[in-house]
Order: sequence, then C-alpha cells, then structure tokens
Amino acid sequence: MRTLYLHIGHSKTGSSFLQASFANSLAAMAEHGIEYPGAPSEAATGWKISSGNGQPLLNTPPEEFEITGDKVFFSAERLFRAFAVEEGWPARLAAFCKVHDIGAVEVLMFLRDPIPHAESSYQQMVKRGGSVDTVETTFTNYTQPEMVRDALTRDYGPVKVNWHLFSYDRNKTGLLPITEAFLGLPEGTLVRGGDKAVNRSMTAGELTILRGLNAHDPAAASLLADALCNEVPEIASETVYPSTEAQQAMIDRLSGAIAEVDAMLAPSERYSVDLRPPADE
Repeated sequence: MRTLYLHIGHSKTGSSFLQASFANSLAAMAEHGIEYPGAPSEAATGWKISSGNGQPLLNTPPEEFEITGDKVFFSAERLFRAFAVEEGWPARLAAFCKVHDIGAVEVLMFLRDPIPHAESSYQQMVKRGGSVDTVETTFTNYTQPEMVRDALTRDYGPVKVNWHLFSYDRNKTGLLPITEAFLGLPEGTLVRGGDKAVNRSMTAGELTILRGLNAHDPAAASLLADALCNEVPEIASETVYPSTEAQQAMIDRLSGAIAEVDAMLAPSERYSVDLRPPADE
C-alpha cells in the first residue's frame, strides 16, 4: 500500500519558501521514491510566490490522478482549511485513498504563535485579500487556534491521519530539515534557497499604500503587493501590532483553544502568548 504525505501549511509559516524548494527538488525527491505530482510553476522554480501542488486534491476526481510511486507528496496551504472546516473533505480524502491504495496518511503542519500570526495574517489580507480593515479588527476576528484544534480533533472516518506538528516560530531556520525527516529523506536532499526571501511581509508604508489602493482597486493592490514581494525581496519588512490591550483580549478569547492545542503538542512546540510592542511605541 502507498503512503500519502501532505504538507498543509498552515498560512504564514514559510510555505512559499518550502514549495519553491520542492519545485526545485523534483529529481532529488524522485531518487528517494517521493512522487511530487504536477508540473511546477515558473513562480515556484524561480523562488517566488506560489501555492504548491495540492490544490487539485480539492476539486479533481481521484481517478484522474496518475500515481505511480509508493510515496506521493502534495503541498498546499489551502488543504489546512479543508482539514479544519470543509464538510466534504473527509469523504474526498477517503475516496482518494481508496482509489490509490493508500494505507497511511502523514500530515505535516507548522503552527505559528497567535500574536505574530494574527499580525502576519493582517498583512496578508491587505496584500492579497483586498482588505481595508485595521490590524485591531483582524485581532478581534482572529480564530486560527480554534481552526487548528478542529482539524486535529476531527473524525476522518476510515482514514487514519498521523499528525506531525511543529512550531514555525521555534524552527524558522529548520523548516527544510524537518520536512526532510518527515519525508524520510537524508538531510540536504531538498534544494536550499540560500538567503532568498519568498513572500516577504510589507513595510508599514507599503501597507498604508496597499490599504488605500484596496479601497479603489483590490486587484491592482494585489498585483502591486506581489511585485514588491517578488522583485524587491531584500527590503526589510516591519511588524504592525495593535495595542497590548487588543493583543491580550485576543489571547483571553482564544485561551481555551490554545490550551486544547497545546495539550496535543510536544512541550517544545507549544504556543507562546507573549505580547508584542504596539506599532506606536
């Protein structure tokens, strides 16, 4: 029986960087029996923003996939939402496993501490989501730990999902070695990108411009954000945190979900809830 390996993000945990490495490591992975289906995009091979090869799992009939190896690997942040909230995902996953004689499903997920993840999510919504909301609004609406909990505790029916969970914040420089170990690859197999920054965060000034443009032409704002990320990745990004009161209110609201997720993690991978200096300090 085959093994299905899934990397599902979640968001803002280095996925574009990892997917660029995967796209540039097809031959190396194949030498070790790892099949990474689909032709990589030019963006991915060029170490620019991309979305991996896992999207077809959500909308393509299982019979249309050509799987030849014993180990098949898909990567897409979009899969996180499928695991967390999409009603039809367990059945779709089970159908894929049945058609392709998959006996084990291994899922790699990097988690990010709530406060920096909420801030980074705010930036992403401004960059590519057309948002004109303030960072305070983002913190008020933030629910990621609840979604992580729901993904980890969900019933996947006949499919046994084996979770591999790591803190992005504690392992920023070790994402590739962790992924290699997950896939059973010798360390150094996956292509390193050197100091390439993929899908960097914005500066405060860039965010102000993008929010203003989102109010009039969100598509143009998204194109501008991608150009800034892809063409001038060396610009140092900035963080934009709300007041400490807003940060603490978010942590208090999510404390139950945070505790539930922490109980499923190794001590070294658990959430940190340390507050960050607000943008106006």
